[in-house]
Amino acid sequence: AAAGTVVFAGQDSGMRFGPATIPNFYGNLVLVKLPNQYRGQDVYYINGHLDQVLVREGDQVKAGDPIGRVGMTGTADGPHLHFEVKVGGTSYAHSRNPALWLRHLPGTGGIVGRVTDSAGNKVPGVVVTLLKDISASDVLKYWGETPTYTNDPLGKLNSDDDWNENVAFGDLPVGNYDVRVVLAGQVYVRRVTVLDGQTAWFEIREGSARE
Repeated sequence: AAAGTVVFAGQDSGMRFGPATIPNFYGNLVLVKLPNQYRGQDVYYINGHLDQVLVREGDQVKAGDPIGRVGMTGTADGPHLHFEVKVGGTSYAHSRNPALWLRHLPGTGGIVGRVTDSAGNKVPGVVVTLLKDISASDVLKYWGETPTYTNDPLGKLNSDDDWNENVAFGDLPVGNYDVRVVLAGQVYVRRVTVLDGQTAWFEIREGSARE
């Protein structure tokens, strides 16, 4: 994914990079440390659940180098590419949303946001729905949904130091979107414009204007 130094390559057993309660969570993994820090903190990325590891600890890698083969080792229930970013440490508690670290595909951008209660506290596990405006007459098409970050230790993500977000969408085709959230039985809508290669921001606070 990027140039760096391989700091671990092997099975997630004794090291337990995943949740402490689940041995061998990532299965075979490669952990790479980037050369630059973010806000004075080391940055790492993981490729997990690999069928085969192709590098060794201490190897210098660059973007595009083959470092492993896609698999389903560890807790994976099917073959897939598991990519994760960690900031400030290598434990599961240091996980960040990788959508904020990936360059957008051509013709796409991202949406990052924060959903809070009336006191300004981030609300966990609330479904955020995206509807895309697909015509000049404001015809909306369901595009996708995801929950805000949860407090579940098995699915925990830490907010970015700058965004302080609790939800993010990546690789969205450029255009206008309605972001919809239901809080305390009320529907809140924000119109967001996604531009090529850029990340748009929204915020919904319980008790604020609903549209």
